[in-house]
Amino acid sequence: MTCIVAIAQDNKVYMGADAGGCDEEVGVIVNFKDPKIFTRDKYIIGYAGSYRFGKLLQHTFDLPSVPSNLKTSEQLDKFVNGTVMSSLRKQSKDLDLDKDELDFDCIFGINGHIFEVSNGWFALEPQMPFLATGSGMKYAMGSLYTTQPWKDPIQRINVALSSAAEYAMSVSAPFTILEK
Repeated sequence: MTCIVAIAQDNKVYMGADAGGCDEEVGVIVNFKDPKIFTRDKYIIGYAGSYRFGKLLQHTFDLPSVPSNLKTSEQLDKFVNGTVMSSLRKQSKDLDLDKDELDFDCIFGINGHIFEVSNGWFALEPQMPFLATGSGMKYAMGSLYTTQPWKDPIQRINVALSSAAEYAMSVSAPFTILEK
């Protein structure tokens, strides 16, 4: 019911999202004002799946402060999988979230790196400097792959989201794009 796209380039993370929210069982899609991507402190985050979990990430959960000395993939991996995932899992348990509320996939951008975060409470950094998630993922990933020679990450994100909106019934414009 979503398409989130991220590109890591020049020590920044560029992220874009569509506006559609849908009930795939009845085939209804509604565009919402609330973007599915946001920044908090040193994080840029996009979420797909549970709106409840996404809104908790945006407004309620305490995100651990990112130490300024984390630069390498290994340092960030240890921090995200250890500190961040443990914190989010504990906060989710404290709120007694049900199975539907924990049905999410996210992309976290931190210090110019991107990580896929799933409801299995782990984070993985892709080999390629781009990533997509949500129901439009396969269309967006194909677009990101073919536009690798392009220099402008915002143009690449717009094309990837447009491709997903063209072919996935649960993805729709307008698009929001942020950078951190």
